[in-house]
Amino acid sequence: MKSTSTTHKTTTSLATSELITQLTTMVTTPHPPNTASFGGDGFFKMDEMKEFDDLRNMELRFTFKSSKDGAIFYVVDDSYWGGTDSFLVIFLSKGRVKVKFNYDGTKTEDIVSNQKYDDGALHVLKVKSTSSNIVLTVDVADNQVSKQPVQSGKVDRFFFGGMPEDDHDNTGELNNFTGCLMDVTINKQPVNFETATKEGTLVKITDKC
Repeated sequence: MKSTSTTHKTTTSLATSELITQLTTMVTTPHPPNTASFGGDGFFKMDEMKEFDDLRNMELRFTFKSSKDGAIFYVVDDSYWGGTDSFLVIFLSKGRVKVKFNYDGTKTEDIVSNQKYDDGALHVLKVKSTSSNIVLTVDVADNQVSKQPVQSGKVDRFFFGGMPEDDHDNTGELNNFTGCLMDVTINKQPVNFETATKEGTLVKITDKC
């Protein structure tokens, strides 16, 4: 029978190996314009993506690096007139990755990473949203699961690096993102930043982080 210490070391070793493989693949594999840098003033807005039209069917993946708190990704369903919009936002808060979402039209839930990731190093993030729950994974080993699913399916708008001030009614006041997002995909399809609307001055498409 393996000891707890040996099992922990084995799990950590496997997680580290998988993370290195993901990072190596992302750095060396040619990709479309789905990498961008953000200077804390501005964001990319997208109104539609063929592969992404349902909040309850989303698998968002990217590599990021940052040393400051701020909004990374925001998606919203505007159809709830007179109430809180159905939304999901991913942001850094005191160094930790936080996912905040509306799950019944009036209430929100937060899930938060165990570790801090505002160290300026590259980290791999995945958020998977289904009709059952939301799962946040950072660097393979840091996994958090929500108690509730996101409320509804319709996707009206989504953003990378921040959001308009009017949407702070949903998310609370958040700074725009400072850092880099690399190899961004939704449902395994690259996000093409060239088709997005750029808001602000310190936002640009780049080749790598």
